[in-house]
Amino acid sequence: MTVDQKTPNPTNKLTAAMVAGAVVAIVRATVSHFAPEFDDEAIWVAVTPLAILAAGYFIRDKPNGGA
Repeated sequence: MTVDQKTPNPTNKLTAAMVAGAVVAIVRATVSHFAPEFDDEAIWVAVTPLAILAAGYFIRDKPNGGA
């Protein structure tokens, strides 16, 4: 599906992917503070792109601009 963007604003899929990356970073910081035994680099290197892919895949896209 092609979405016609009338403005330079990012699409909903791109915004969702960026927010997912930020959420993973916040969760990692929380986990490293409260449960440092789960703060393994290998886990977070795998989880981050999966969360970004899932958010970008499941969010429906639609045009962001007017007229």
